[in-house]
Amino acid sequence: MKEIIDSLGLNEMDLFANAFEHAPIGMALVAPDGRWLKVNQSVCEIVGYSEEELARKTFQEITHPDDLDSDLAFVEKLMSGEISTYRMEKRYFHKKGNIVWVWLSVSVVRDESGMPVFYISQIRDITDRKKNEAALGLLLENSPDIITRIDRERRILFVNQAVDDYLGFPGKKLVGRNFVEVFHELELNPSLLENIEKSMATGEKVTFHYPSALVPGDFFLVTITPEFYGGNEPETFLTIFRNITDLTVAEMALKKRESELNSILTRMSSVIARLDREFRVVYINDAIKAETGVPASAFIGRTLAEMNLPDGIGQILQEEITTVFSGGENREIEFDRQAPEEGKHYLGRFSPEPDEKGEVSSVLMLIVNITERKKSELELKGALEQVRKLEGMLPICSYCKSVRDDQDYWRNLDEYISRHSGTQFSHSICPNCYESKVKPEIEEFKKKAKKGNAP
Repeated sequence: MKEIIDSLGLNEMDLFANAFEHAPIGMALVAPDGRWLKVNQSVCEIVGYSEEELARKTFQEITHPDDLDSDLAFVEKLMSGEISTYRMEKRYFHKKGNIVWVWLSVSVVRDESGMPVFYISQIRDITDRKKNEAALGLLLENSPDIITRIDRERRILFVNQAVDDYLGFPGKKLVGRNFVEVFHELELNPSLLENIEKSMATGEKVTFHYPSALVPGDFFLVTITPEFYGGNEPETFLTIFRNITDLTVAEMALKKRESELNSILTRMSSVIARLDREFRVVYINDAIKAETGVPASAFIGRTLAEMNLPDGIGQILQEEITTVFSGGENREIEFDRQAPEEGKHYLGRFSPEPDEKGEVSSVLMLIVNITERKKSELELKGALEQVRKLEGMLPICSYCKSVRDDQDYWRNLDEYISRHSGTQFSHSICPNCYESKVKPEIEEFKKKAKKGNAP
């Protein structure tokens, strides 16, 4: 750097003077008693006075009386060495009489003995911003959200009416106080201070959930927004507390129910899965491990094709799911798997899940192992077949051949058949019966007739 300075034929004072004069913001050297020693053109434009006119005045003369005490208090701390710099919003009176809002940043230059020689003041015109803030302030003041603004020195610059309502005392009492002190007095949740310090350190917006320490059970969504006034570093930080207690309680209840439901689904023996339009598994319960030997986590994010299900089951399921996506109606099928030890049977149910537009965005799949049910059905079928066979048998007397009907009466065979079929009988004698029954009776009759004993 020194080589560059030397090559330009400049010394450090020349560089300082050049940067001072042409700075885009107001720059001023101010004596310990408040006299304007040196100002650049930007300061003159901000307050409307020429450099010669300001040289005959002090900063106290053109400072708004409502801001003077705060400014002088900082100056006193600066002179005593209690602080090395300070920043504040304040008002100057323009030469024309109107009020000019500025953002003032002050540091001190001391001599070898440590006595203040002059103050270096950086002055930014924030009048337009303050006008906008005035309109915005009405919204902030009446917002149901709790809103505060603090500066880099952790001083509280603004609180709205909602602070009064929540704390139960006038929040305006906090204005001007150090936020860290207030934080410890009110015993606030540590996460608040941690995130404010984080935003100050990074200059970035921070959003976080905040459980209240003042009112147990209350929850807030807190946003800390750095505010820049033309420089590279934020000067103030707007903090907004939005009460989300009702929403948080509802979410906690929903999460609890989801956890309970997930616990139930996990313990179910049936496979339950949700698939998106790409046939990718979004959710699947642990029952899949009992059927495949693979844990549920291994299926999440995979498509049916990538799951390599045996016996073409993946293709069967995909065809049914495709139909549900296109038709938007429930589907149900039965399918088999040829397991190594024995065949298994399944019932698949598929239900469409529409999104807020009414379009099917996913399909809920339920796969029930019905192997035991199928076995029971086969056993029942065999039993019914046996019953039908038993129903086709007639109790018949071994001697007289009479038949017992369903009313437990014994009837002649021809009578039973006639009753149940309408068949009419014409009686005759078969050859076998003639030889074994009739013929012997005739022979016996003839013998009796010869002896004179025939009727």
